[in-house]
Amino acid sequence: MKIRIGTLLTVLLACFALTATTACSKKDDDKKNTAKKKVDGKKDDKKKDDKAKTDTKKDEAKKDDKAAAGGDKLKEMHAFADKVIAKSKEMCACKDKACASEKNKEMDAMMKAGEEKFGKKKPPAEIISKLMPAMKAAGQCMQKLSK
Repeated sequence: MKIRIGTLLTVLLACFALTATTACSKKDDDKKNTAKKKVDGKKDDKKKDDKAKTDTKKDEAKKDDKAAAGGDKLKEMHAFADKVIAKSKEMCACKDKACASEKNKEMDAMMKAGEEKFGKKKPPAEIISKLMPAMKAAGQCMQKLSK
């Protein structure tokens, strides 16, 4: 069996080239996977940072609620809410549109004064839950009289 040296060299070079290419492509794949892991890791880090920022904002909002709800301020807010509720009941007691409009103007003035007194920050949840039914009822009464 005669094998030509040229053919043998060609086959060996082809095998070497194939092995080198496979090894190189494997190294390239490893580099790509490593780069992808780094990018994915950065995305995970960004998600963690965003979550931490959100948690911090929630904590600050809770602190603001507690600060706004501190002692005398909370009592003042409850007293204000009681006045708004009373004005809402007065509006619903009206028999005509003119009366309801007048009470609505008075309520608007009260709300503006409340904003000036307490600031434009969101009031504590307990004040909101106290005011919302009265505000909703006032709106419904105004609609009934407007028809």
